[in-house]
Amino acid sequence: MTSFDYEQVTWGGGGVIRPDEPDFLDHSLHLRWCLDALRPVTGEVVEIGCGSGRFIASVQAARPELRCHGLDLSHTAIKEAQGRGSPVHFAQASADALPFSDGQLGAALMIDVLEHLPSMESGLAEVRRVLKPGGVFHLVFPCEGHPLTLVGRLPFLRGFKAKHAGHLHALSPWALFDVLERAGLRRVDVRYSYFGLGQLYDAAVFSALGAGVDMHKHRQSQVEADAPTLTKRVRRGLSKVLHYESKWLSRLPLGMTAHVTCVR
Repeated sequence: MTSFDYEQVTWGGGGVIRPDEPDFLDHSLHLRWCLDALRPVTGEVVEIGCGSGRFIASVQAARPELRCHGLDLSHTAIKEAQGRGSPVHFAQASADALPFSDGQLGAALMIDVLEHLPSMESGLAEVRRVLKPGGVFHLVFPCEGHPLTLVGRLPFLRGFKAKHAGHLHALSPWALFDVLERAGLRRVDVRYSYFGLGQLYDAAVFSALGAGVDMHKHRQSQVEADAPTLTKRVRRGLSKVLHYESKWLSRLPLGMTAHVTCVR
């Protein structure tokens, strides 16, 4: 069980993501690829581990006919999510005890969450339980055990991620696919993000955290703010570079992060 304090550190703040406009750390690509996965989906959708609710609120804005739910273990995160004025229904819940009946949902999402769960198997079993037959599971997972990536070659970076982000599992993409298959979730598509430049940025951020310097704090608001300072221009330029690097290389299995779509 991790000692990481999810009441003290939350993710998922900021305004609604625009799926086809480059933004910081590939968030718009995360959303675009998720919306692609959700095209056949109707009815109810849940994001498990929604944090402060930015991603599922963006899904709801793009697909207003869906009934979207956001769940998170953190009371602090859910309180922030409930204050964003979105029609999404937010509630506090654990990934291994989802508040839905068997076969209730058309889709479930985990965006950078599975690596935090003490038991991936329990979390995925719950996903399969709540999905209707043919339901979609869309997963974004940092494959920090990928031997061809920077973090896969530098174990100290994985240590920083465990300490500063609560990551418990470092898998290769192929090990992740095996976990999903054993959970009864059939993979139908996969894309990748965080290639060379993205991995260098990621390594710099977590190395700095290891040295006590928080480069990541308020990062999204700093990118989105309108004031034309040099720092903001640099951040926006970096955002575009990271976006197009991942967009153009997305089918190469060399990226650190896997975007996997499965069906039940």
